[in-house]
Amino acid sequence: MAVSLTMWRKRRAVVCGALCALCLLGGFSGAAVAQEVKPGTLAPDPEFAQFPRYTGLIGSRKVELLLGPKTDEPEGVHGEYHLLDTGEVILVAGDRDGNTLELEESDDGTRITGQWVAQFSSIGGLTGDRTPTDGSDPQPLTLHLEPRSATN
Repeated sequence: MAVSLTMWRKRRAVVCGALCALCLLGGFSGAAVAQEVKPGTLAPDPEFAQFPRYTGLIGSRKVELLLGPKTDEPEGVHGEYHLLDTGEVILVAGDRDGNTLELEESDDGTRITGQWVAQFSSIGGLTGDRTPTDGSDPQPLTLHLEPRSATN
């Protein structure tokens, strides 16, 4: 699927605005739950804990993705992923169109740090690529939908 530069800029502006609004409205303020977080970094958001959980790899790094629907946009999705080696939290937001997922990510809640283009499999897994905003070093991603348990 070809996405024009203008479309990416428009999406980036919407995502940045939404992420900034969440930060300003305290959307991340109560999120430091039982995890020590370095100053200036994001903490897990309890709102996302209820979302479906995907685990796997981005490049060679193990990650956990919590991704669910936005309430105000029919195709919109949002959530966060955690780098399991460092505990770093990275926000994601974007669109799902059929089996295609397009996300932008932010490691500080303000600036876009990467873009994802992935496909959902028939059993819910994701395969695709994560690319930094400068276009360098695209990394493959392979994530598997985890079964729901009593806690998620």
